[in-house]
Amino acid sequence: MSSSSDSEESSSSDSEESSSSDSEEASSSDSEEASSSESEGSSTESVSLALVAEEMTEAIATLRDTAGDVSAVTHNDDILETKIFDLYHVYETKSQRLYLGDHLATIGAAQVFTENIQWLRGMEHGGFSEDVSTYLLRLYACCMNYTDCSKKFAEELGKAKITPVLVQNLQEFAETWTTNTIQEEIVTSSLVILYNMSRFSNLRPLFKENNAIGSLIPYLKTKNKILKTVATFTLAYVIDEKNLGTVADPSVIRFIIQVFTEAVDDEMKRCDGFSATELAMGIEGLAANDTPNDDNKLALVAKGILPPLIKLMTEGDEEEQLHAIRAINQLAFHPSNREKIRQLKVIPLLKKCERSKNSASVIAARGALWELGDAEARKQKVETPDAKKASRAGHVMLSYQWDNQKVVKKIKKTLDAKGYKVWMDIDKMGGSIFDSMAGAVEGAVVVLVCMSRKYKLSANCRRGRYALEVLRFHTPKKLGCAPLTSCMTCVKSLQLFTEKKKISYQHVYVSMPSVLLLTTECEYAVTRGTDIIPLKMENKYQPDGWLGITVGSSLYFNFDDKDSFDKVMTRLMKEMGDRGKGHTAAGAEVDTVDSKLEGLKLHDWTQEDVKRWIKENQLEGKLKKLKPEDLHSLHKMKKEAPVEFCKSIEDDLGLKSISSKRKFCDALDKLEKAEQPQTFRDDKSVVKGSSSCQII
Repeated sequence: MSSSSDSEESSSSDSEESSSSDSEEASSSDSEEASSSESEGSSTESVSLALVAEEMTEAIATLRDTAGDVSAVTHNDDILETKIFDLYHVYETKSQRLYLGDHLATIGAAQVFTENIQWLRGMEHGGFSEDVSTYLLRLYACCMNYTDCSKKFAEELGKAKITPVLVQNLQEFAETWTTNTIQEEIVTSSLVILYNMSRFSNLRPLFKENNAIGSLIPYLKTKNKILKTVATFTLAYVIDEKNLGTVADPSVIRFIIQVFTEAVDDEMKRCDGFSATELAMGIEGLAANDTPNDDNKLALVAKGILPPLIKLMTEGDEEEQLHAIRAINQLAFHPSNREKIRQLKVIPLLKKCERSKNSASVIAARGALWELGDAEARKQKVETPDAKKASRAGHVMLSYQWDNQKVVKKIKKTLDAKGYKVWMDIDKMGGSIFDSMAGAVEGAVVVLVCMSRKYKLSANCRRGRYALEVLRFHTPKKLGCAPLTSCMTCVKSLQLFTEKKKISYQHVYVSMPSVLLLTTECEYAVTRGTDIIPLKMENKYQPDGWLGITVGSSLYFNFDDKDSFDKVMTRLMKEMGDRGKGHTAAGAEVDTVDSKLEGLKLHDWTQEDVKRWIKENQLEGKLKKLKPEDLHSLHKMKKEAPVEFCKSIEDDLGLKSISSKRKFCDALDKLEKAEQPQTFRDDKSVVKGSSSCQII
């Protein structure tokens, strides 16, 4: 979002200056002149922007050199206005503004702006004196406008530590900003800059680091509809789970639909400072980070968001089309919305988008079509005996978000080299990706979940999670189990799961459209749950929401930390064992442990046996006083109360590092398997089960 005072675009036509008595010659001449004019116009624009960029560089150098000099403030404000601020309104196209914003990022303007703001706000009067306040407000306005058009500039502002300054403004003026003009402008700019930054996922951790969420929430109650909407959209991007329900305000929903409709109808695709693209992104965000009862999704559709979304999808440029499709995709996660979307004849339009040259739009369209497809279209083919036999060998499935593909491909390459069978969607374009994904989950013996904030928000990754959830619940003892909705064992399991998590059964049920409803008229031939191993792709991200529920307290492998890739891969493959290598039934692992404790049951152990167990497994921590009955209790706690289990081994046993926890858990798992009846192959070798945490 930018200031809403964008000037109207002026235009002139060269056709008025040309005439010809011969219509054919005139037509030919006009065509040639138009082509020449376009070429010359493009060349002139490039030269013009290059000259402007040079002037910008000189202006920023002056502001940098005179920072802290009160006597230079008036002159600096003139420079800032003419060489930077005004240019945002002179050059109105997306490409022009992007060029200017990126250039400001490159020459260090974000740091200069931040340092000047900090200096002025740090004065005794807080920058409110008449001789400096205009300069202060213009600095904020420049930050607001150029974060609207340039991701690079927004990123540089984040690096310059503008976030704590903005959060402090919101906190300081929360009670008084409506009574003071300067405070009002500072609060407005602060809210808009934070909103612009929140649209970029790599900047969202800054909000948590600076406790921004609590500072934003009070502004949801303001009577200013624009600022209330800005605060709402920002929270939709960065909100934590405990505050999730605060974003569904009916008055905001109505205002969003009104502004969005006007922006879509506007020639420049803007209204009240909002672009149609960012409004579609905000709508998608509200639908993705929804309340447990899907209040946002339902209210948006009920109040009329679909017609302007469909219009933007069909008439907008590539970027506008993409975000309109993604918004429709998220809204379609509720069944009543799906029916309303179908009634508006959206499916033929989405099929047309499937043929777009923009690969992102193609994927988004396919995702929406999957959500909107009827039950008959979602049926899965019953596996042939050969397919069943092959699937039992199992593979490793990599579930990831597109931004992390580079490191995920590296993980796949390493696993391939070690003999693992790995399923990974690489090009996202082959066949029906969603059918392939469902089949991949079914055939997986272990799923590597590559966690990041974008993964959590991704509709496709969410579908993968629901597929895992269904496989966990729908585990018939023999082939030919009834459809899930008529399988009372599965329904009861799902109800127990939702009660345990204190969330609505209906919410979980209707939020599984891609796989849960897929099973309504098909049969799953699954005889066990699917193991998951979480991989961390974003160091500062802590899994929350459905992703947090899925991975629970499982130990994860961090691929965005100081440890080298090879070290993390070594630990990961040790955890995976032979699962996914395909040479043992269901990815099982041959137990070759030769221990003096082999054959002993836990209830027969003595204190000396416990000590021997600790030594053989090279366990760390305060374990000397552990008794056999303690191990039995830890077994039970690990299964039934994993959060308490992790807390206990940290606090009571002193296991702080990931390595020490993993070794202890592995050793406990071996004990658990020793307590269970052993299964033998024809060659009499013992088969081990999985040692990793299953989906909860």
